[in-house]
Amino acid sequence: MATIDPAALPSLAADASAPIVKDWQVFLVGRGLGGVGPKLTGTHDAESQDYTKKFQAAKNLPQTGTVDTATWAAGLAAGLRLRPGNIPAVAASAAGGAGGGVVEANVVGERRQRA
Repeated sequence: MATIDPAALPSLAADASAPIVKDWQVFLVGRGLGGVGPKLTGTHDAESQDYTKKFQAAKNLPQTGTVDTATWAAGLAAGLRLRPGNIPAVAASAAGGAGGGVVEANVVGERRQRA
């Protein structure tokens, strides 16, 4: 499992557009947030922000609609999967890390060694 530091992930504010936005949208789909989830546009549009607010409310976070460090951390703890090419190089490492806020998370396409 890769070690991901939520603080190293980009903040997704209104209309942010990046490949990692689609990872976030895929995570929101079917989370039981009062609908099926946002369209997979790759842009943090109004619909994506609305579902983000619902997720934040469910996790007792401030409902800003922005995917900030606390929201990333909650998502990673809830099973958010990120594609390796979408994670900033400083945010992921194959070895377990130490320190506050570092989360063990699933990375899509990650290869695991057999014992």
